[in-house]
Amino acid sequence: GAAVLLTHVGKDASDVFHAMHPDSAYEILANYYAGDLEPNTKPVDTKSENSANFATEMRDLRDKLRKDGYFHSSKLFYAYKVLSTLGLCAAGLALLYAYGRTSTLAVVASAFIVGIFWQQCGWLAHDFGHHQCFEDRSFNDVLVIFLGNFCQGFSLSWWKNKHNTHHASTNVHGQDPDIDTAPVLLWDEYASAAYYGSLDEEPTMLSRFIAESVLPYQTRYYFFVLGFARFSWALQSFIYSFNQGALNKSAKLNLYERACLISHWAIFTYCTIAWNSSIYNMVLFFLVSQATTGYTLALVFALNHNGMPV
Repeated sequence: GAAVLLTHVGKDASDVFHAMHPDSAYEILANYYAGDLEPNTKPVDTKSENSANFATEMRDLRDKLRKDGYFHSSKLFYAYKVLSTLGLCAAGLALLYAYGRTSTLAVVASAFIVGIFWQQCGWLAHDFGHHQCFEDRSFNDVLVIFLGNFCQGFSLSWWKNKHNTHHASTNVHGQDPDIDTAPVLLWDEYASAAYYGSLDEEPTMLSRFIAESVLPYQTRYYFFVLGFARFSWALQSFIYSFNQGALNKSAKLNLYERACLISHWAIFTYCTIAWNSSIYNMVLFFLVSQATTGYTLALVFALNHNGMPV
């Protein structure tokens, strides 16, 4: 989409294009041939030469791994992962149904299992969303809608729009949506300068309070915020689906996505209310399940993304 394209204006997009498209895309690409770049006649500095050599090595390695079959998925493994993940859901909800009205401990245990189920759905949908399992991309998308939209509550279109842009321009300020988290978290001096600079135009009482009394202490509340990561993404997905529609502008896909998102929240809300005996246990089930997913997802991205330079 446009967001991904705009991250590579004036840059070599060869590797990003190759990573995100099937072989059939190159036949379509040939129809848009415009010309060739003139050879670079300027002296090449050592840094640029090393960068070019590294890119060539990585492309050769990728092609070798692909030729040797390392990118061929095991369908049996994914069948096992999908079934075992659904088994977690069945176990968690069965525990809540059987003991949720009589035992607070069972409510906590059930919420934890459901939270792990959502986390596993998130990473499984991530694999299918990257088209890692089936060569026919439509099969991957069907599983993303089931595991992502229906089971997890994350919109396929929202995820692809956000995540593909993230991969195209990882940790680049102003382009990677995953680090565009102001005014909750600011990841680097560029984001801080941009946010505090924007306050000079039309500061409100709330924005001044956040700037002066909240953001300076983000290292203290960072861990607490991660517990709500899952709920935040689910809310963003719902808003995206009903405001933006499907990523490919398909009315049919958009209908499927909305139906799955509504069904997800309808079932979860029913189980939370009907299978708990008190308001206290309902709130407890909601918070523990959300926080479990938030923290177990964060264990991955916080360690391998947030610590990297912007």
